[in-house]
Amino acid sequence: MVFWNEGPELDTGLFVRGCYPWTVQTDAALLPPDRDAEQDAEPEAARSWGLSYALSGGQVSEVVEVESRRQRGHATPEQLVQALNHYMEHDAFLGL
Repeated sequence: MVFWNEGPELDTGLFVRGCYPWTVQTDAALLPPDRDAEQDAEPEAARSWGLSYALSGGQVSEVVEVESRRQRGHATPEQLVQALNHYMEHDAFLGL
């Protein structure tokens, strides 16, 4: 998984390959919807790379923001993946 310094666009989605729980080696991408696709259709890039929808870009942004604050701005990639896994399992932020 790769993390960014700026938040994702809210209409993006996190698409991943493989089974949950995720690790820092999990193949993943934040992808916007295809411009001409029907609503809720997976982007062509996700299909061609074998990725499946996991979370909205807004959800990912919130999890990363909360975990970064919890770690006083120094969250490691491993901590962010742990927070995303916790959110997927419990529909709640880690440590709250």
